[in-house]
Amino acid sequence: MEGYPYFKNVYIYDNIRTRRFDEKIKTDLKGKIQFFKKLKAEKFDLIFDITGLFWTAFAVFYLKPLYSAGFNYQGFDFVYNFSSEAVTHGHLIDRHLNLISKNPVFTDMYIDDEESAKPKFYISGNVNQMHQKYRDNNLDLSSPKIIFHLTAGWESKKWDIINFIELAKLLPVDFQIILVGSADDIKTGEKFVNSLKRKVINFIGKLTFSETGELMRISDLFIGSDSGPLYIAEAVGTKTISLFGPTNPLFSAPRGKEHTCIYNKLFCSAEDNEQNCILIAGLNCKTIDCMKMIKPDDVYKAVVAQLSIV
Repeated sequence: MEGYPYFKNVYIYDNIRTRRFDEKIKTDLKGKIQFFKKLKAEKFDLIFDITGLFWTAFAVFYLKPLYSAGFNYQGFDFVYNFSSEAVTHGHLIDRHLNLISKNPVFTDMYIDDEESAKPKFYISGNVNQMHQKYRDNNLDLSSPKIIFHLTAGWESKKWDIINFIELAKLLPVDFQIILVGSADDIKTGEKFVNSLKRKVINFIGKLTFSETGELMRISDLFIGSDSGPLYIAEAVGTKTISLFGPTNPLFSAPRGKEHTCIYNKLFCSAEDNEQNCILIAGLNCKTIDCMKMIKPDDVYKAVVAQLSIV
């Protein structure tokens, strides 16, 4: 969120477990309370709680702002001055915006238009220096560019790297293939590069968030699974092809004609009003057929359509 013009500070606390598949996160009661004490010193005038779960509701209660607004997901609406009924279906952006768009007290303050529902990523830093860094890594800024993100937040959301390799073989040689990702993806990236005879620009583990965002902004297309880089690409206005399986694209996939979602709904897939499949977002699935059914040729056809390749 660095560079966002309306933010003064961003405080991050990663040790709050909000999902069943955050099993690696261990409860740290002392750490939570210390974090809340740090926030309380700010003496906030208004707090929005878009989670509506116990710990965030407790934080609002503990911080005692002048005013607060939150969702009534689990009966904690008594904590807030202004509560909204929880909406459990629909796109996450719309659901979060419901906290103000459907609450009469905020109606006059909210501009309800198409742009307000689009995510935005603000690129901070020296863009010219970023472009020079890209050139130093042999990227031709004037040629067509397609970004691949080879991994995802957890295993069941990943599209097999063999599929990415086969897709790369289908793409015209004048398109530059660029890899992005975190340091955890380095070995996967190396396997991809070593499996192809064509040139690949590998930026995995080399870029900051802003450098990644700017790289996406000047590229023609992003291809990847339901994961963070997909939404950075959407937020900087880049066309995307998203690959969904154990998670429901109705909840989070980029929207608009410049975005294509490939998704095969099976008997075990998420219901329209559920965010994850019945096997806990694939964590209890041994086959991940929903992702395996996405073929390189399916994605290539989407690329042709998005970029009007003849």
